[in-house]
Amino acid sequence: MKFYKIKHPIGGAKRGPKDANIQYFNGDYEEKIDILVRETIQNPLDHPLNEGPVRIVFKQRYVKTDQIPFREDLLCTLRSLKDQITEYKQSEEGIAAEFEKFYIQAVKSLEKAEIGVLQISDYNTTGLTGSRSDLKSDIGRFLGGVGWWDDSSSGGGSGGLGKFAPFRFSGVNFCLYSSFNTEQEYVYYGWGTNFYHKHDGKEYTGETIWGEQLGNDFDVVKSNNPYSDGFLAERREHGTDVFSLDFIKDKQDSVDWQKEVVKSVVRNFFGAIIDKKLIVWEKVAKREPQIQWLYTKNNTLKKENFDQTDAYCCVLGFMKQ
Repeated sequence: MKFYKIKHPIGGAKRGPKDANIQYFNGDYEEKIDILVRETIQNPLDHPLNEGPVRIVFKQRYVKTDQIPFREDLLCTLRSLKDQITEYKQSEEGIAAEFEKFYIQAVKSLEKAEIGVLQISDYNTTGLTGSRSDLKSDIGRFLGGVGWWDDSSSGGGSGGLGKFAPFRFSGVNFCLYSSFNTEQEYVYYGWGTNFYHKHDGKEYTGETIWGEQLGNDFDVVKSNNPYSDGFLAERREHGTDVFSLDFIKDKQDSVDWQKEVVKSVVRNFFGAIIDKKLIVWEKVAKREPQIQWLYTKNNTLKKENFDQTDAYCCVLGFMKQ
């Protein structure tokens, strides 16, 4: 796997920092959490593995930055973006100054030994299948295009924009994806979305990819074996992990993000919980359920001690009902 910076095509539009796809998910912090929950839960619910409930885990964690295989390449990109916005800035009160602060902080975060991560994981789902070039596949719609949908379903949702929701919580504008699908493939991919900039005399779109190049296109990496080490190696059960690097917790002194997640789940998916189609919990610090994950020799989940009743009580308990 390699880290790629997408070169800017001749005559192509130069995307700015105020990307419409990202701005679509703007709003106050509670609203952003609500959108994140809706967008990241609906897709797993649409792809259950069997009749059992889909399980979703929202988890705040810290990982060592040396476990990010493309750390130095991403740092180089972030520094170039910071220099570009500094050159564009005309005052200390303008919008450019705010973006400059963002990229200054992004560089500092990635230079540290550890970085905060928002991990969103689903279980008992089919995982991601297909390729980025096949827009009828899960991977194609999710990671290969914008504005595409599953035409065999109702065609609702955000028309492929939901993939941008986790970026609103990344302080470095980069997300990683890890999946184990029903074809027994381990799938890995990384994606960053920024703005047009120059580096060493070359022009770049701002989009960055961690994957593999196939001809003139880029794709996810598939393997029969899990990743060798680090947090990307943890996935063993069918489903998908999304890692939002450098987890941003705006207004953390006045807003309990975990509680807002639970409120949003109840507000948007209460019916699925009651029908035992969905289990959701946010796995953090003192509120973390003690789960014993037991696997067979084939790396399939054998047993776990957290059932639908516990999940239902967990949700209502956080709501103080």
